Order: sequence, then C-alpha cells, then structure tokens
Amino acid sequence: MSVSYVSIRHYDRKTNITKRYTRSASLRLNGHWMEEAGFTTGTPLDVRVMPGCLVITTRPTETPLMKVLNKTTQLPQKEQQEVMAFLQGVVAKLALESV
Repeated sequence: MSVSYVSIRHYDRKTNITKRYTRSASLRLNGHWMEEAGFTTGTPLDVRVMPGCLVITTRPTETPLMKVLNKTTQLPQKEQQEVMAFLQGVVAKLALESV
C-alpha cells in the first residue's frame, strides 16, 4: 500500500469552466479485514493525525437510551432532577432483584 493522489478540479461557479487542477494526497483502504476490525459501511470515524502516523477509530454508537438522556439536558433543572430520581429508583430496584 502506498500514498497516491487524487486530482481536484477547480472551476468557475458561474460558468462551470475549469480553471485548473491540483493534486491532493490520497490513501484508499478496502478489504474484508475492515469489517472484521469493526469498520462496517456507514460507521462514523475519527481520524487523529500526527507526524508520520494516522490513527483511525470508530466513534462509539449512541444507544437509544443515551439519545433520550442527552435530550434531558434541555429540560428545566427541576424536571432533570425528577428524571434522575426515577432512574436511581430503577437502578435500586434492579440491584435488589439481583440479590
């Protein structure tokens, strides 16, 4: 595997006439190993760049519960406290049932 390039077309937006082309470094990754490593199609990624090093990681997927909990931050403080009290009650009940 090696770094290659892609051509980027620069054009006049009004006339759509090409002004020039430039090159940009490009790296293409593909193969069955990607799915085995957790990089399935559509997976959101984070890329960290350091001199001579790229680190590509998947972003953690947000569960439906986390989506709902994140929305509670938009509620007034009193309602947030009510949600918290309810969840603490559920956790306490589950702890008692598992004993």
